[in-house]
Formats: sequence, C-alpha cells, structure tokens
Amino acid sequence: SIYNTDNFKSFHFIPQVDFLKNCDVTISHGGLGTIKESLQNKVPLLIFPMNLKGDNLGNAARIKYKNFGNYASLYNLNKTDILKKIKNIMTINRATININQTYETGL
Repeated sequence: SIYNTDNFKSFHFIPQVDFLKNCDVTISHGGLGTIKESLQNKVPLLIFPMNLKGDNLGNAARIKYKNFGNYASLYNLNKTDILKKIKNIMTINRATININQTYETGL
C-alpha cells in the first residue's frame, strides 16, 4: 500500500526525468543513469555508493572531483553529517554552477 503524510508521499511509479526538474539535490547510490539524468537537469548530487565492487565508487569520486556534488559512506552513516552535506551542496551552490558551466562550454 502507499503511505502518505504531510511530509512524505510515496508513489508506485514516477518518471525520474520529470521528477528531477523539481529537485534541488539528487540523493543516489551512484548509478550512471541517475547521474546522467541529474546532470542533464542541472541537479547536483549526493551519492552513497552501494556497490563497493562496481562503478559506484568511481562515479562518486568523479562527481566530487568535477564539483557536481559530493559523496558519503553508508558505513559511517550519520544524520547530522548527511544534513551538513546536503546543506553545503544547496548553500554554496558550487555544484550547480559547475554543472551549468560544463553544459554551456561543452566540456
């Protein structure tokens, strides 16, 4: 069943590309599809790599290196640290600036 409150809405399906147009930050496991769609919509990312033997770690490192967002470890998960990272991405807005510059210059 779908659980809904004033602060939480759940859906059986939502088109991610349409949803991203209304987002300030994407929180992801580091899959390339979500990264690509977030960057296309100029949405900075916070990545929690799930597959430590796959490409998620490399994708997370590239996002941080290119200043498109940041990453954190699920093994050291701390609500305060996560909120700080989200706030940092949204406050400084450096990730969005870099995404915009990259798409404008074609880098």
